[in-house]
Amino acid sequence: MDKALERILEQLEKDLPGIVLEEASKVENPRISGIYVYAKNYDYLKYHLAKKLAQALIQIPCIREVYYADIASGEYITGQTYFGRDIDLIIIADQQDCPQLKEYLTILEQKINQIVARTATKLPELGWLKTLAETNGIVEFHLDDVYTKMLQDKKTQHRISDLNVIQLANK
Repeated sequence: MDKALERILEQLEKDLPGIVLEEASKVENPRISGIYVYAKNYDYLKYHLAKKLAQALIQIPCIREVYYADIASGEYITGQTYFGRDIDLIIIADQQDCPQLKEYLTILEQKINQIVARTATKLPELGWLKTLAETNGIVEFHLDDVYTKMLQDKKTQHRISDLNVIQLANK
């Protein structure tokens, strides 16, 4: 799995800067307040990054599914004009096959935040994004937490539409 992690890190190092620069330049009037970002088009930046991250994560052999969710303040936010600060990816995996998965996800979170912060320094108007990536972080992986359990329960009940989640990758 170390080889897979290396390939993923190389791919993200190559792909993320372009996405950050393209999509972040479309964000209008960003304002951070508490745990929320108030900005037009911030959701597009988060979604495009989430798609690229899901494509990378699904390459890890034990990861079966990756979902994107907008989670803020411990709640699923629907139809609001604000967004949680980070990209929340819910990961369904066979952890017995990957005992180091949590460690790898931590490494990936740190590396992604570094890439986003470094890329944001290229445009002065992206200082807000650099601050997010360096402080709170721009990405959060959910594995074996309340969100993962909630998603698995809803899938079992065939009621996934009750949640504000989008499946981005599966095997």
